[in-house]
Amino acid sequence: MATLSIPPVLTSPRDDAVKLYKAFKGFGCDTATVVHILAHRDATQRALIEQEYRAMYSEELSKRLSSELSGDVKRAVLLWMPDPAARDATIVRNALSGDIIDLKAATEVLCSRTPSQIQHFKQIYHARFHAYLEHDIENQASGDHQKLLLACVSAMRYEGPQVDRVMAEADAKSLFKAGEKKLGTDEKIFIRIFSERSRSQLTAISAAYHSMYGNSLEKAVKSETSGLFEFALLTILRCAENPGMYFAKELHKAMKGIGTDDSKLTRIVVTRAEIDMQYIKAEAEQSRAELPIFLDFVISTIMDDTEVLGTKGHVISEDNWTILSSSTYCANIKKDPQQGSCLHIFSYFSPNSSSSGTVVPTEPMAVKNEISILICVIVGTIFINGKDGNAELQRFDHPAKADGSLSILVVGDWGRKGKYNQSEVAYQMGITGEKMDLDFIISTGDNFYPGGLTDEHDTAFEESFTKIYTAPSLQKLWYSVLGNHDYRGDALAQLSPILKQRDSKWFCLKSYILSTDIAEFFFIDTTPFQDKYFTDPEDEVYDWRGVLPREKYLTTLLKDLESALGESHAKWKIVVGHHTIRSGGIHGDTQELVKRLLPILQANNVDMYINGHDHCLEHISSGDSPLQFLTSGGGSKAWRGSYSWSSNEEDNMKFYYDGQGFMTMRITRNEVGIDFYDIFGNILHKWTASKSLFSTI
Repeated sequence: MATLSIPPVLTSPRDDAVKLYKAFKGFGCDTATVVHILAHRDATQRALIEQEYRAMYSEELSKRLSSELSGDVKRAVLLWMPDPAARDATIVRNALSGDIIDLKAATEVLCSRTPSQIQHFKQIYHARFHAYLEHDIENQASGDHQKLLLACVSAMRYEGPQVDRVMAEADAKSLFKAGEKKLGTDEKIFIRIFSERSRSQLTAISAAYHSMYGNSLEKAVKSETSGLFEFALLTILRCAENPGMYFAKELHKAMKGIGTDDSKLTRIVVTRAEIDMQYIKAEAEQSRAELPIFLDFVISTIMDDTEVLGTKGHVISEDNWTILSSSTYCANIKKDPQQGSCLHIFSYFSPNSSSSGTVVPTEPMAVKNEISILICVIVGTIFINGKDGNAELQRFDHPAKADGSLSILVVGDWGRKGKYNQSEVAYQMGITGEKMDLDFIISTGDNFYPGGLTDEHDTAFEESFTKIYTAPSLQKLWYSVLGNHDYRGDALAQLSPILKQRDSKWFCLKSYILSTDIAEFFFIDTTPFQDKYFTDPEDEVYDWRGVLPREKYLTTLLKDLESALGESHAKWKIVVGHHTIRSGGIHGDTQELVKRLLPILQANNVDMYINGHDHCLEHISSGDSPLQFLTSGGGSKAWRGSYSWSSNEEDNMKFYYDGQGFMTMRITRNEVGIDFYDIFGNILHKWTASKSLFSTI
């Protein structure tokens, strides 16, 4: 889960590039501005800023940053700029061949990443540094530690959720015989099992070990191994069982004791901020309620990097001040008006109500080191305002055409590597999109069959998306939501900025708002509403990270949606989700949405609810509100002959086609037109609605 707090409206990379250039000019660098911009941009946005900067000023942004910044903030910013794979490659290379060899840092990265992530950054490692990762490991590591690392970077192991219980018990038995049962340790057995088994399988082995021998596998590793070999085995095991807990504990270690381990702190925060920092936070707060992890950080870094008033301090931007001063964990923080924007702590830090006490600095202090600011900005809104189970709606802008109109394609339930007529549907979409002068595409979910993506580097992304939708007219942004099949894989992979780097037209979040000049689209995560995915999953494994606790997630989502709809002044309000509310298809009505979502849509004068899930094309008109139910789930496989609709229904079935195809929308300030197409390009159904020019509903 990308847990970075980015601006609610998509910013212009060109504007950011200009602001950075201005921050570099003059006497000294405006570090606060540089930090404020870059720490609030995700990997995709940072890459676009680098492109714009290069085009405008004929120099590499990274080189300019390197020359303008210094010390810890320089190292942190340069580490923050690349995408995750390039960042990992840089960390490992520096750890294995830098001025100071840091085998623990290299081990942490190599043993905490998935096989596909390792293979990806290995390619970058060789391309960027003209060296082989395996050779560097051989040169610096030794003994069993070296053998384990080499096995980890070479093994191609399964990454899915399925486990083999019989094999788990057999491996547990082998580990017991190789360790606790015998005098001495057979390290080869530990290396083989820990490097070849998937995370899910290793978790099952750990459970089997405890069940069979009454002792934890972690304790066995600690008693039978030592040094870097022990550290590597424990990292693999802990990341398999609970990576959030692992990194929470490592962050805590970096922040405690005499001084802060800035290198480790920076490495963990920067590498996890766009992946799973929310889960790290949740684990930290659950395991150590007496002192929130963010307070730990603020106290530690400020105590480390402060000077008594009267000596030199560093300027903090107003936005960064707002983030820090709004902390519910910090009380009586004031700015000294005589010192400009310098931040001074005049009184004390006040932990939340669960804390055991307060921490009282003995002197008024000013933040000195910008590395503190950078990390505060990256994780500040996560640790200060982060809400577990929150489905907060981010808002993004997409401009309409010069005349204020929009042309949109809508398709769902499509990702089958071109099969089941997916390629034929894509071909007709390309032709139609060219005629329409398309603005963007909406995907109603179930983007990749049968079980979503395995990770950010799954080749199914190209095979079902990039290589299928190749028409020039379809190289527009695809605003997507997740479907139930997407949740059967790595759901967070589809939200990762890495996918946008692989194909720039991809855009997917669980829930968000897309604002245009004349319409607002509210994309809603509907899969967690369905009870059966939790109570009767039919042997399917769903990726509920970021959703649990479920009821809090749903309540927050509905509250945020209701608030956003109520505040919207858009001419057209359109809600997009994967699951049906009303349908005559094989899935029929989704009762949970009828009960919880439909009343909100009707109360807020929503014009259209667009969905997939049923593999058909469908238009139902509400009998007691202006709401139109539009199903576009025919992107590939369809169910022929599946139809159930009673003439006694209050709502009106205006059109139903149990086959493949897609939908188009043309929106102006006072009219919207809907067309449904089949795979031959025939228009099967047309519908138009009008509003007076000054109407708000």
